[in-house]
Amino acid sequence: MTKYPKYWKEVKARKFRYCSRCGAEIRVGEYYWRESVEDRFLHVINPKNLCPECHSGQGNDAEKKT
Repeated sequence: MTKYPKYWKEVKARKFRYCSRCGAEIRVGEYYWRESVEDRFLHVINPKNLCPECHSGQGNDAEKKT
């Protein structure tokens, strides 16, 4: 349980990243899922990034918002 409600947001990569779960490469221009907070004035320090494969295999563990 976290202090602020979090959800996963689909984002297009503008720089090279790695998946937080499996370590797969996320290249520039690819879509991935980033951890975000409900309140737009708060920011997450070191947000987790998930590749599409890890996010789809996650099931109901996280809310999906676009």
